[in-house]
Amino acid sequence: MSATREAAAAPVLRLRGVRRRFASGGGLDAIDLEIAAGEFFVLLGPSGCGKSTLLRLVAGLDTPQSGAIELGGRALGDGAGGRGEVAMVFQNFALYPHLSAFDNIAFPLRLRRMGSGEIARRVGAAAKMAGLDLDLGRRPHELSGGERQRVALARALVREPRVVLMDEPLSSLDPQLRQSLRVELKEFHRRTGRTFLYVTHDQTDALTLADRLAVMRAGRIEQVGTPAEVYDRPQTEFVARFVGEPAMNLVRVALAPKREALMLGDARVAVQPPSAVDSDVTLGMRPSDLSVSVSSPHKSPACAADAVEIPGEVEDAEFVGARYLVTVRVGASLSLKAESAERLEPTTPVMLAMRRARLHFFDPASGRRLE
Repeated sequence: MSATREAAAAPVLRLRGVRRRFASGGGLDAIDLEIAAGEFFVLLGPSGCGKSTLLRLVAGLDTPQSGAIELGGRALGDGAGGRGEVAMVFQNFALYPHLSAFDNIAFPLRLRRMGSGEIARRVGAAAKMAGLDLDLGRRPHELSGGERQRVALARALVREPRVVLMDEPLSSLDPQLRQSLRVELKEFHRRTGRTFLYVTHDQTDALTLADRLAVMRAGRIEQVGTPAEVYDRPQTEFVARFVGEPAMNLVRVALAPKREALMLGDARVAVQPPSAVDSDVTLGMRPSDLSVSVSSPHKSPACAADAVEIPGEVEDAEFVGARYLVTVRVGASLSLKAESAERLEPTTPVMLAMRRARLHFFDPASGRRLE
């Protein structure tokens, strides 16, 4: 990503105060975003958050009510040029079933009335970049899901765009094919060096594909960062809940009288809150950061000197593959999720342990992160 960091000073795609609202509700509010040349950038968020609307605005399929979209320092739309430098891959790949793979790829060039020799050259080059090693005379129904994706990518590349837009292209595929196509898509990005703007509601897609991502909610951007930054240091409660599977435990806790501890229900936890906290605070703990033991770890590797211990009792344990997702009751009414390598029976007394450095604090009023 060194090239991306160098390019960040002069982004290839910039959105400034972009707004698009709809009479029925929803849309975008004052979006500011910069995407570097060669970056794989992901827009992540739930349905209706505005991510596809943003993609349509960049593609020129809709127009912002205010604000500006710039590509390479030039405004998009209004006859200023640049739309030809943006190509879009739709959710269902949008291949013409009656056309061969070659003709699907060549379609944008034929619309420009390009000569047959140049079309053949460009189709061959785009197919090679997309990793297509098949008879281009075959039609879409004769191709696998991965081959159809590569044809759609080649069709996008054949126009030689600067930015490739992708609208949830993996969402309708089965998990195994989806996983393999994620690998292929990332390799395709490395091979071509194009700038990608990719929309998804799936956090696995976002975390595995993105160089950087923007988490969106209700028409606004909640946080922008690398996958590790967004996962390790969520800036809002919404990001903390939305990014990570299983979701982060978020609990409202009170301060002990002398601020030397937090009260998780009836349990007293020896953690000092951030200095800005006056009364209650929202405490966040990822299940993967909480270790579970049947008795107190007593300075075990999972509970070093900087660890927090929380006593509890097992309510339930769900088998989720290589581990169990354990629900632990803390006090009379609070439950926390934690991960365990072994099944634990209900009513078993346990100790939860977690490093202090992995605790997250949020302002209950604003939902913003507290340092």
